[in-house]
Amino acid sequence: GPMLAGLYNLGTIVISGPLLVIGPREIPGKLYGFALFNSILVVFSAKKRGIFVPESWLALRQLQVCDTITSSQQQQQQTHHKHAWQLYHKPSGQLLELVATSKQEKRLWMRYLGECIEGSSQQ
Repeated sequence: GPMLAGLYNLGTIVISGPLLVIGPREIPGKLYGFALFNSILVVFSAKKRGIFVPESWLALRQLQVCDTITSSQQQQQQTHHKHAWQLYHKPSGQLLELVATSKQEKRLWMRYLGECIEGSSQQ
């Protein structure tokens, strides 16, 4: 549709799919759609009737992937899920916890995010 037309000039989607986001205010968590391109991560919020609307465009060179919980506040809240990892947004200092549905899915996301972040920071 026309809504996705703006995405085509970003290149090929490396990996995409729904992930559970657990931010400071997102407990127990909210499902968002994610699409990873070579230099940008697009976050979609799900609207009614299964329509996904682009909400955030995150430059990969501003992101960092962490596998462990670093914030003691989050440990107290025990929001850590089995297939979770974290995305750190350097400019805002915001830390998002992302949850995949399986170990394999988590591994794929972490690998591709890591590779694309490394590639975009070398440009």
